[in-house]
Amino acid sequence: MRKKKAQHIKDNYQLVFKLIKQGNREQAAQKLESFIKEDPKQSVYYNLKALLAILDKNIEQAEEYYRQAIKLNEKNILAIQGLAKLSLYNKQYDKARQFVNKALSINNQSINSYKILADIALQQEGIDAAEKVLLDAYSKVKGDFNAEKELIKQIGKFYVKKKQPEKLLTLTLTSELAQRYPDKPDALLLLAEAQAINRNTTEAEQTLRKIIARQPEGLKGSERLFVS
Repeated sequence: MRKKKAQHIKDNYQLVFKLIKQGNREQAAQKLESFIKEDPKQSVYYNLKALLAILDKNIEQAEEYYRQAIKLNEKNILAIQGLAKLSLYNKQYDKARQFVNKALSINNQSINSYKILADIALQQEGIDAAEKVLLDAYSKVKGDFNAEKELIKQIGKFYVKKKQPEKLLTLTLTSELAQRYPDKPDALLLLAEAQAINRNTTEAEQTLRKIIARQPEGLKGSERLFVS
């Protein structure tokens, strides 16, 4: 019964989120109100109300909804991260950092939390400080492939922005990831793009051939990881 209810809430959430992404905000708001009327104590629904308020540029209302979400579930990490982002938007850096630390106390593998910390550092101290935050975060999430991949992508974008793409190779981030996860096409794809950005075309071609040899569909639908 509990599992069925959880799936129902998840389906409702995804339906409203899809409507928002499609630009049907009025319909999304109507659906959301009906779901809240049906189950007013579901914390995650107030995350969506906050998102709609943000899209309407009503920051104060969004903050209120996030706080309502946390009141219903003090471990609602998306709501806590939402308050961190709103604090950052208002340049309340200490407050933003407090919210991020609270989110990390719930889940210290959360990539979104580390991204917010990096944004705080970027605004306060500059790009070098933001890079340091992401590198520190990378050392903390080792062992979680998806988390490592996401952080390398963020770090890579910083290096491209700083016109220092060679760091992707000299710090061995991409090559080490590929060595530890040889069966993950995305790990090899990260390495190939780092090699290509650094004009190591021969090495990049060799890496891409490895992906194709191991998984013919490995490149289908792949994204540009560092410059997207």
